[in-house]
Amino acid sequence: MNGTIHIRSLNKDDIHCVAVIAAAAYCRDGSAALLPLLRVQNAGALNGLRAAFEVRLAAYQLAGHPIRCAFDGSRLAGVAVYHNGEKRLPVLSWADQILQRLPRLAGLLPCVHWRRFPEMARLIKAPVTAAAPYLFLETLAVVPGYQGQGIRAALLEDGMDQAAAADLRGMYLYTGDQPKASFYRERGFRTLEVRGAGAAAIYHMYRFTG
Repeated sequence: MNGTIHIRSLNKDDIHCVAVIAAAAYCRDGSAALLPLLRVQNAGALNGLRAAFEVRLAAYQLAGHPIRCAFDGSRLAGVAVYHNGEKRLPVLSWADQILQRLPRLAGLLPCVHWRRFPEMARLIKAPVTAAAPYLFLETLAVVPGYQGQGIRAALLEDGMDQAAAADLRGMYLYTGDQPKASFYRERGFRTLEVRGAGAAAIYHMYRFTG
């Protein structure tokens, strides 16, 4: 990894930039299994998706969930967003963040395929074999200009350090992208379960701390 890259926790001023990167990664890298749930087809929908990520990031930050950012100097190069199941998200935190961004979120609603939610919920539900308590990796995204420099791997290892520091048993994630599943296997994750088939397969993966 580039020696100028450093990783730190999210600051409030970073939320919009991180949301832009996360939304772009969803549109660029979303798997065949996940994209049918939400198709971003216009500028209003993209703005709504960014607002949705801002809501989650702000609520997670308030609740103390790890959000780790890789910087090249002052330039954001990548981000990892985690959910710690041991920390609860106050309902008021969500409500306040949603109300602040409601006009922008409205642009996303027509793009959501609501009837697909029950099946998607079944596909992405964590397997019982995921040893709790664990840190759940929700988003791992690197800016295109910084890909191939080891930032994704560095953020992942930093996340394992966060899990160990919180006395969690490991890290859990799912991905619908086979090359990414291979990337995680190369870094110590094992496949717990595969749901779906072919391009629509969802890989549930886990790595113990220590």
